[in-house]
Amino acid sequence: MSSSLDTVSLGLLEILQRGVPLVDRPFLSMGTALGISERAAIERVAILRGKVIRQISAIFDSRALGYQSCLVAAKVDESLIDQAAARISEHPGVSHNYRRNHSFNLWYTLAVPPGSRFGLEGTVDILHERSGADSMRLLPALKMYKISVKFDLSGEADAVAREKGVVRAEFGVRIQQQRLSAIQRIVQRSYHPYLRDAASSPESLPGPKHAHG
Repeated sequence: MSSSLDTVSLGLLEILQRGVPLVDRPFLSMGTALGISERAAIERVAILRGKVIRQISAIFDSRALGYQSCLVAAKVDESLIDQAAARISEHPGVSHNYRRNHSFNLWYTLAVPPGSRFGLEGTVDILHERSGADSMRLLPALKMYKISVKFDLSGEADAVAREKGVVRAEFGVRIQQQRLSAIQRIVQRSYHPYLRDAASSPESLPGPKHAHG
């Protein structure tokens, strides 16, 4: 991969994989570090997103923020699995929704915020009903592992650096909560499938108490 990219693009990738600068104009900061303009940095990242960058997003320590999260395994009729996956993925707290070669053939992760009206299990009940799944099982984590993999694009260090331990943000939990609240307000304004059914937020959705098997 690196042989097809120039040094500036490689430099951008090095910066991005270690963390977008937490400043008002991050692309200006990145561009300045590499000797290019803010606009040039933005344009290069846009090109790289179509080639080697899969996603650029924030990752929060959800437990430190008071969220409940869990891996959920669902058993879905094969003829309905695409429809079920789409319905489950509509919820903003769902991620990593994948089909599996198993009797429980659809697995996803779910996180709900502190003060959630229905909590983790209640939200799973709702998703069970809406997806048409035959059964769902909550598979909570017993021990937390986190591996941060960073690729050495300069060739000066090991090809892959693994940092053991839970990755923690450099800023405090209070600042995380403030920023996350701002992000949630933006997401809720654009998140329409559940908000059509709820007066205030996805958390006000009704659902059965013990629907999952």
